Amino acid sequence: MISVIVPVYNGEKTIENTLKSILAQTYKDIEVIAINDGSTDGTIDVLEAFSKQDDRLKIVNKQNGGVSSARNAGLKIVNGEYITFVDADDATEADMYELLINAIEKYDADIAHCGYKRIENGEEMFSNTSGKVYVQSCDEALACLIEGRLFAGGIWNKLYKKNLFDGVRFDETIKINEDLLVNYFAFKNADKSVYIDSAKYIYNMQSESATHIVDQTRFVLDREKVARIICDNEVNAKRFNSAQKHLFDALKTKYLLYSKLKTDDSKQICKETANEMHGIVKSGAITSTKDKLICFIEKDMRWIFPFVYFVYDKIRKPNIDVEKLC
Repeated sequence: MISVIVPVYNGEKTIENTLKSILAQTYKDIEVIAINDGSTDGTIDVLEAFSKQDDRLKIVNKQNGGVSSARNAGLKIVNGEYITFVDADDATEADMYELLINAIEKYDADIAHCGYKRIENGEEMFSNTSGKVYVQSCDEALACLIEGRLFAGGIWNKLYKKNLFDGVRFDETIKINEDLLVNYFAFKNADKSVYIDSAKYIYNMQSESATHIVDQTRFVLDREKVARIICDNEVNAKRFNSAQKHLFDALKTKYLLYSKLKTDDSKQICKETANEMHGIVKSGAITSTKDKLICFIEKDMRWIFPFVYFVYDKIRKPNIDVEKLC
């Protein structure tokens, strides 16, 4: 059985479409655990209507505590051998779970995951289409996850063996990158994973989503916190350079934000951040000429950095897997 955990807060406008897509899966042996996280709209009415139509839907009502709290509540009561997650404004292609569970069985993997479609204002902005299959060891998958290569760091396009969550829970103090952190520990517990580059998850970018309403400072500091936790766990591992690269990118974002702020401590924070980035460059973890140049400008030409980064940000090709949502 697959346990599908769906946290929902004030999702009366979107949850119906989400549940329809999950309950219409060609793989029928599922339980859907909808965590009503203290909704104040008509969410509970929609959930109860669906539960009367399909007894595979279970409803858990709780006080509002945020998406990580809701996911943790779901993890406490799952019955399935496999676990996955869906956000309450997204959807799944009908064959997604059949594809993933077949991949786990075929390749004797602990995690199977697929690509996604990114929808903004009804328009498809990105979609994985190559159909390639990548079977990865623990080390290979973790390197991709940490560096933001090949696949997305979200939890919603992945099917996990239940035991991977033994001792692993969402950090309820982190609002951004909490997916990436949980994936880091789950992938560490996995001997093998398989990634299928085919868009089976439909990610709807909503202006009201948690990713977009969180203030910039919280975004930057949470991203840095996650990067430091990963670095601390990789300090004696061969992936330490990958972890330092990830931290370097988080520090770049932090420097850019504080270079624009006019707070009493913003200049000192910029100085400390630039010095730490310079130390990562000196360690040899950073080989990119572009990143070395950015670090030099931050450390020795701080006054020009916001302009240089503005130009760079306009001409670069974004890393969608990293920047969308993790």
